[in-house]
Amino acid sequence: MVKKMHEIIIQPMQESHLPQVLKIEQECFGVDAWTTGMLQGFIKDPDSYCIICLLGNEIIGFAMMWILEKVQEAEIGNIAVKPVCRGFGAGDAMVTAILEASREKGIIDIFLEVRKNNMPAQKLYKKHGFIAVGIRKDYYQNPIEDAVLMTKVLEVNREKA
Repeated sequence: MVKKMHEIIIQPMQESHLPQVLKIEQECFGVDAWTTGMLQGFIKDPDSYCIICLLGNEIIGFAMMWILEKVQEAEIGNIAVKPVCRGFGAGDAMVTAILEASREKGIIDIFLEVRKNNMPAQKLYKKHGFIAVGIRKDYYQNPIEDAVLMTKVLEVNREKA
């Protein structure tokens, strides 16, 4: 039996997406989930980059990044994929989109924190060239867990620089 797979589509997050995004946020992060107000703030912030990942017509994930253009730095704040949709390439597509957007904005350094025992996420980031550079002790709550600090130095587009 052959299943027709829909193409993964990445597009900017809009306020109309928030009910679905919040549902994914709560499903993935439980009591530590961000609120609607927090998510609205990120969408409206000109220094953030918020995207959704669609599979067919369904939002299956989202990602958010803060951009500090003055210091050519960015931080990935959140990448989440519905648990039942993991393994379809959504996380890979969103990290790729984040890195492309960062390069377009002249970002040189990008970093993130990830739970110490979230090996699938660490593997994804390593695939994209991130390296572990430190530990943030007891960074996460529910349960308390260390964070691995990861970073990547982006190639500078000399034509734009």
